[in-house]
Amino acid sequence: MLLDYEINTNDNRDFDEVCNFVEKHAGAYGVWQQNPGQISAAMNKAGFVGVSETDWTKNTKPTFDRLRKLAKPFVWVRPNMKIASLLVNPAMANHGYSPMYEAGVFRYLVYQAEKPKGKND
Repeated sequence: MLLDYEINTNDNRDFDEVCNFVEKHAGAYGVWQQNPGQISAAMNKAGFVGVSETDWTKNTKPTFDRLRKLAKPFVWVRPNMKIASLLVNPAMANHGYSPMYEAGVFRYLVYQAEKPKGKND
């Protein structure tokens, strides 16, 4: 089982600033490679069998909204500001997670698959 997010950066460029920010300051190095279907395709290519996705986004949305509420005093901190690198979580809470979900470009998924049978089993 793997839990991860995907962001549709192919069809929606409105969040490029946020994606660049989270890649640079939050260690989300795969943000541009996690478009719909890419993780499942990579798992299939690696030989995993029975790959499936379960969308848990609606279950994580309340958490993102709570983070945005807690970070509200920092709503003025935009990802393109120098100080944002010191306030990564408030910047993402206000301008990333919930807004991306609301725009339909962010999903949180549970991937399930079986390890391929091999010589070492």
